[in-house]
Amino acid sequence: MTKHLTILAAVLLLASLALAQEPANLAGTITFRSGETLSGVIKAADLGIMDGTGVGTGLNGFGSIKINISGVKQTIPAASIKTIEATWVDKSTPEEPSWEISELRVTTADGKQLVGKPDWHMHATNVSVQLPSGETKRVHAFPLGGADFSPNNLIAKIELGVVAAPAPAPTTLAPAPTTPAPTTPAPTTPAPTTPAPTTPAPTTPAPTATVDVAPTPAPTTPAPATVAAVVAAQAATAKPGEPMVIRVPIAGTNKVVSILLYISISEEGIEVMPPAQ
Repeated sequence: MTKHLTILAAVLLLASLALAQEPANLAGTITFRSGETLSGVIKAADLGIMDGTGVGTGLNGFGSIKINISGVKQTIPAASIKTIEATWVDKSTPEEPSWEISELRVTTADGKQLVGKPDWHMHATNVSVQLPSGETKRVHAFPLGGADFSPNNLIAKIELGVVAAPAPAPTTLAPAPTTPAPTTPAPTTPAPTTPAPTTPAPTTPAPTATVDVAPTPAPTTPAPATVAAVVAAQAATAKPGEPMVIRVPIAGTNKVVSILLYISISEEGIEVMPPAQ
């Protein structure tokens, strides 16, 4: 009884160690016929639609591959697989598209290479990979899928445990400062300018004063006047008893003789007397 308990404990211990060492996810890289790749956690990488046609995290034991080597059928678990390579041939007809795996090459974890044919009939691929960014990419290639089918999306190679390094993000280098070459401006000829016509402002001539210039009388030589004539001419306005100055011009000269006289009125007429001495 004690021996049996010891054996059971050992078995449980080995099983727990195996589970502890088993990875939680199946990582790897998928390469398509187009040359494009997807790398990350492989959720599904199927070469058919039956069990034993693919590997992936969601499959029991991460899946397996069934291969027929010269009539000998083998099932290789994903834990023992390093790479799976598929060679495809086009068997399409005008009525029906068809692509088949002509050769299946499996490299085991210990380095052995197994070359044969797939041990299933319907050949189609389905891929689901969770990228390091967390995004999940899915690619389907089903020959009977109609217009959506592309042979470039068929799986060409599956590498387990190998995750391709992500491509480095492109770096944008700042352009080196450039010094513009000196430029000589082309000579410019000024366009001829035509002065705008100007209309002179109307000017009102200043009023001119018309001066009537009386004709200058020709110099006349006054006739010689007598003292009596001058006295007689001014006596009519003189008052009796008042002195009267008589200015008599001297003939032939510009001189005048002033004579002081007194007026006396009588019945005989006006008498002119010289002032008393």
